[in-house]
Amino acid sequence: MTNEMNNKADLSEIEIKVIQLMSEERTSKEIADSLCRGVRTVEGYRSVIREKVGAKNACGVLLYAIRNGIVKV
Repeated sequence: MTNEMNNKADLSEIEIKVIQLMSEERTSKEIADSLCRGVRTVEGYRSVIREKVGAKNACGVLLYAIRNGIVKV
């Protein structure tokens, strides 16, 4: 996670759904199956999400999601 986490990232609906599924500990394959997308497509979403929110890894994305009300603990 970087110190410059974006508080108002411009996330699409599909990116928000991917984050929500990540918070359920789903793998890229499980997310892909759930969204009727390919695994590489989901991995691309995950990469773009990390860039948009300023996170280095999935943990940083989930911290962002909790802090911004995308997922609830």
